[in-house]
Amino acid sequence: MGIKKKIEAFTLAEVLVVIVISTIVVGLALSVLNLVQQNFYSISQNYRNTTENQHLKQRLAIDFNRYHSIGFNKTTQELIFKNPLDSVLYVVRDEILIRHADTIGSRIKEVAFYNKGSQVNEGKIDAIKLHTGNLETAYFFVSKLNDAKNAFGE
Repeated sequence: MGIKKKIEAFTLAEVLVVIVISTIVVGLALSVLNLVQQNFYSISQNYRNTTENQHLKQRLAIDFNRYHSIGFNKTTQELIFKNPLDSVLYVVRDEILIRHADTIGSRIKEVAFYNKGSQVNEGKIDAIKLHTGNLETAYFFVSKLNDAKNAFGE
């Protein structure tokens, strides 16, 4: 009865080495996951901002070419589009552009108005230049073709 059978098992040192290596791998995986999430968030924000800018540009282009009379009132910060059947009002307030009751998501950093190629501060306009961010590509210009009615100064 003196036969002792040795049980095969890992030593304490081997188990500790595996735990340390597993901890390092899990830590690296979590840090990479965090970087991927930050990158994904940044890409989604950029996409959202670009989409909002494109929608604003399209909406302004439609309004500029639909309405005959376009004017800007500097004291009330209102951009008014009028034709015989309808009118639209945009309001610029604290870097936000409001169309009717809808707030447009793009932050407006700078606005310039033009009439017949010259920059104007208020009154009749036929073009607008907006800056909606810090990048050079965040500038966009929307204008209308002056029809015969507008070309002769009505």
